[in-house]
Amino acid sequence: MSAQKKSAQSAKPTPAQLYDAVYWEMFRVESGRPNAELCLAVTLLRAWMALDELPAGSEPRQWLRNVSPVCMEMLESLRMQRAAEDAGSCGGE
Repeated sequence: MSAQKKSAQSAKPTPAQLYDAVYWEMFRVESGRPNAELCLAVTLLRAWMALDELPAGSEPRQWLRNVSPVCMEMLESLRMQRAAEDAGSCGGE
């Protein structure tokens, strides 16, 4: 692996890049894209890992602390919706 590729892979995303990534995945979930919920969960995890090194009261961590429950609510709502659809399709056969 070249030094350039290695440094690009180890570069940490900026808070602005993390905001964009999380919001992008939230929009994908809302639009019903395939596998969007998994992508959102992974993106949230990556954001927490990246921002974990910042002080607890920093603005990016505060933002993530505020947006995470919204994302989790979206994921739970989608899970419940799919479970209801699966239950409905099993009963009609």
